Amino acid sequence: MELIQYLEQNANDFRIVYYPGADVDYSPLNLFAYNTDIQQVYYSDYGLKIKQSSLHTLTNLESLEDDVPFHLYQLRDFRHLTPRDFGKSFWGEFWHPNPKSHKSGKPKNAWGVKIGMICNNEPFDFIYLGTEGVGTASVLLENKIIPDVLVLQEHETGGNWSVFGGADSPLLLTMKHHLPKYILAHPQSNTIMWPGYKQITDTWLPDKDECRPLHNNPRALYRRVN
Repeated sequence: MELIQYLEQNANDFRIVYYPGADVDYSPLNLFAYNTDIQQVYYSDYGLKIKQSSLHTLTNLESLEDDVPFHLYQLRDFRHLTPRDFGKSFWGEFWHPNPKSHKSGKPKNAWGVKIGMICNNEPFDFIYLGTEGVGTASVLLENKIIPDVLVLQEHETGGNWSVFGGADSPLLLTMKHHLPKYILAHPQSNTIMWPGYKQITDTWLPDKDECRPLHNNPRALYRRVN
């Protein structure tokens, strides 16, 4: 079955998305916003600076109106987030305890934004956290934010202290009691699928407008079978 067809037929399954190590890969955001009943999309990446370039300046609502991919949506509101929005005192609590997790991204450079958006007349929230992906997953779960779908992608751009895929990944160990029903991943990439998931759709390739400003990664949907 085609990926978009499956999403449209099961739109209610997809309410919360989490994408650790997301960089500026916005095609999953567009994919779920336009084809499901999404309510919240969480991205995290300690390698992305809040003012990295004019293509993705996440500083205020006005800066986003003509920005990629936010020009595709009606924007409702924008606010900066702090650790207290998640019941924490310090950004360092969004890092995995392993000291290696501080190697490339530092809590002193962390940030967070919440953007209220509208797609197909339906509101949803896009939350981007400039934090470490595994530790952030733990914080989300503590706040009873349980992803329905996880985007797994090893971007090979450096700066990673571990991998997200595979049976021994810290991310899997962190989420083992709250496994997502679905995983979106590239079937032919170096990303190792978590055990217990089966591919259920054909591979989908976003067109050039859907994957701007970067990353035209093919993706397929996997479903948890045990």
